[in-house]
Amino acid sequence: MGKSNSNLLNYIGHLLDEGNESQLRKFVVDPITSAENDHGLTKAERAVLRRVVSGLSNNSVNGYSIDRALSSYRRSLRLMQNVLHNVGTKMVQDHLAAEDTNTYSLVLYYPNSSGTNDYTCKDQNYLDENGGNSYAHSQAYHISLPNGSYTIQAVMEAMANDPSVGLQYATDDPKTVVNSFTVGGSTFTANLHNQNGSVNPCYDLNTNPDAHNVFWFWNIDGNPGSQSESFAIATVNAGQTINWQLIAPCGKSGFICCHPHPQNAFGKQKAAELREV
Repeated sequence: MGKSNSNLLNYIGHLLDEGNESQLRKFVVDPITSAENDHGLTKAERAVLRRVVSGLSNNSVNGYSIDRALSSYRRSLRLMQNVLHNVGTKMVQDHLAAEDTNTYSLVLYYPNSSGTNDYTCKDQNYLDENGGNSYAHSQAYHISLPNGSYTIQAVMEAMANDPSVGLQYATDDPKTVVNSFTVGGSTFTANLHNQNGSVNPCYDLNTNPDAHNVFWFWNIDGNPGSQSESFAIATVNAGQTINWQLIAPCGKSGFICCHPHPQNAFGKQKAAELREV
């Protein structure tokens, strides 16, 4: 196969080349810097790849067993889910690219709840208890558009207006934030604004800096936009995948501190930045 839209598939082939031993050694020591900066892997992709590379030998027969909290297993499953979905959309795009078609993909993750569900001002614990978890289900959408660069909003509007795609979502006014998605007849809402357009106090980090309430947020191939960047202005190119998730990025979701390896350039840089704050 030629070069793929999947950076993960390209990078795996790169590391499998016996002429790249120094690159494989570099990845083992520092699995972030080169993988993300030079080869464009997402956080989930390089994290799963690191676990595969540094894991126990498949030839082990002495019954090693490690008991972990179930939440830890779920985080690993989430990473694998993310990688498979990302690679899956790229494979669809690779196939359609052979037909000279510009394909844009969107993957929507949504809870295990039916009917109308309002998670406005609710934390991750409430979502887990009343939704089964943020990634219980997923739905992929694909659409072909003429050559050009589009905002996420423009791609989503095209998907919503195409009956064969059928994406359903609602925004605030003037359409800078997605408040809800409807899929399979169920609606999942997290409204960041009041009816008068002001920010809902429970999401106002100026007055509530420790807030960890869930909201709909996006990323492109695993990379979020700059702080407060709206989906209405963020641009996406053919071959990229838009992801939408209902989640609060808090410690319960695995966003916890860890100490960097002394040869890990990415980790040392981030640690230095935190000390300067």
